[in-house]
Amino acid sequence: MVGIAGYVSKWSSAPDGTLDDMSEQMRHLPTHLREDYRDEFVRLSRVHLGFFNKEQQPLFSADGSMGIVGEGMVYGRGAEARSEGQAESGSSGGWLRGVVQSFSERGSQAFADLNGSYSLVIFDKREERIHIVSDRFATRPIYYWHEGKEFAFASEPKAILKHPSYHKKLNLVAVSKFFRYGRLCLFGDDTWFEGIVGLAPGSVLTFDDGEVNIERYWDLNYHADRHTSPDELADKLASSFTRAVRVRTSQAGLRYSVALSGGLDSRSVLAACKKGDNVTAYTFAAPKTREAAIASKVARACGTKHSICYIDPDVTAKYAEDVVWLSDGQEVVGISFLLNADERLNGAFDVSIDGFALDLTLGGSFLRGSIMEARGLPQLASILDGRFAVFRDGEMKEAFEPEFLSRLGEGARKDFLDRIWRSSGESIPDRADYFALRTRVRNFTIMGHVLSRSYFEDAIPTLDNDFMAVVTSIPPSLRYHYHVYRKFLKKLDPSVAKIQYERSGMSPNRPYSLWMVGVAIDRAFKIWDDTVYRLSGGRIRRFQTNAYLDLSGTLRQSRAWRNLVARTLVSKGSLMYAYGIIRRDYVLRLVSGHMTGRRDNREKMLYLITFELILRRFFHDRSDL
Repeated sequence: MVGIAGYVSKWSSAPDGTLDDMSEQMRHLPTHLREDYRDEFVRLSRVHLGFFNKEQQPLFSADGSMGIVGEGMVYGRGAEARSEGQAESGSSGGWLRGVVQSFSERGSQAFADLNGSYSLVIFDKREERIHIVSDRFATRPIYYWHEGKEFAFASEPKAILKHPSYHKKLNLVAVSKFFRYGRLCLFGDDTWFEGIVGLAPGSVLTFDDGEVNIERYWDLNYHADRHTSPDELADKLASSFTRAVRVRTSQAGLRYSVALSGGLDSRSVLAACKKGDNVTAYTFAAPKTREAAIASKVARACGTKHSICYIDPDVTAKYAEDVVWLSDGQEVVGISFLLNADERLNGAFDVSIDGFALDLTLGGSFLRGSIMEARGLPQLASILDGRFAVFRDGEMKEAFEPEFLSRLGEGARKDFLDRIWRSSGESIPDRADYFALRTRVRNFTIMGHVLSRSYFEDAIPTLDNDFMAVVTSIPPSLRYHYHVYRKFLKKLDPSVAKIQYERSGMSPNRPYSLWMVGVAIDRAFKIWDDTVYRLSGGRIRRFQTNAYLDLSGTLRQSRAWRNLVARTLVSKGSLMYAYGIIRRDYVLRLVSGHMTGRRDNREKMLYLITFELILRRFFHDRSDL
């Protein structure tokens, strides 16, 4: 993805070519632009697409003592963080000059009201101090490593691997988190590389004379407003969201397009766009799926130009290794179809807008009846542990070689419990959503954006400061089952609220109980299809139509994916077997069970394929373990 890389050079023994090596790790396409800065204290490089912040960086404070390099964009509020006369969403990067000046005067409070998606590096030449900054939700991840007075940072961990003082080692806690809590993406601050750490959301890290200090300048705060009616809340949501979308699609000279699916989140974005402002929409999906058909209906209702990028399952397999490389192993290869679509859409627009995580924040999709009724954090921990484990404790014992499993320890479990205990909110459901935003959304949902940023920029109106202030004031009972969400959608545009929802096959106007009937019917068809496939010995098969791509069917029926399974999971030469990590007999049973239709093991298979490709890409030397 595009981003920032660099290191403190004053006390480093790194050779002159180190910055080149680091930045080139992030320059994935020939069209990517690069800017470098070098002085006796710091070496910095920015890789970008040329859409946002076109002014040469770094930019400096008024007295020239502080410099800033930034990626992303800030919108609307936080006028003190912009240069005088600078447009709220201008492309010149003047907001960065305002931020560094404000930081020189106000410290970390300079970031408190910044409204956008960004990562920053600020260096103080006079005090020989460096700061790295994440936005409120860490939507543009930035990582760091330090040892003594050595300090390196980058938007992609692989860039730090090129620093000669860093010695690569597999992070065993990350291995345990990946397999045990993969659905929650409980990486947190961890990466696959021991010692390389992600900066937490809403944080400022300061590196000063060999010491690292991290300050949280903002945190999510749920505070239920029980005096405002659901209709009034829907009005507030609609007005704040419309402002959020329009300020993010107003920059002159840029082409905007909404990533439109069959869900509710993306249609909310399109409905909030100003009619006639030339915002387009695009959809990627396998042929004959509901995604494309429903998205087309939404686009027509909004009067928006719409294009569909159809996905060939066979072609997507070749992007599996790219997913691992571009995400540094933090995304699972099942999303390979996204890179295929991005590559084909490259050049069609400059900035993508989507409904990022709106189903969770406003729709209560993470919540379940058991969470709504949970009486305390221990019960919440038990619910989440049972619901989101990829490999449960017994399966971990089956899957891993005993000696390697003994090395994993209890680090993942401790971090899981610690994050639940450190969650924030007035109620258990609030704390559950807080937990999800700090785990699954931070480490998994955002990775789709990270992958796509090699091709185009993005804007995330769903995390707008003002909009989220309204969302976090909604009581859990009104977020649950999309109660206020459906009212909000009708306020935005009644016509799109009449169009069926891909997940349920019902329109948002229908009662939630009917949605669940639609979901149950889809599940019944899935069970029927699997049964027919199994009983017919694989001769009768049908792809599911209610998803971007039927991964279960694709693993069974696509020649390219079956070849990938053979090369990674079946092959005796795979590194996870050669290194004594995973038991091959267990994996072969998984594969056989899935291919014959006895069980749907696609999730476990995709995690294992991803892990094998991580080993091949980053840990091909046994000494790295």
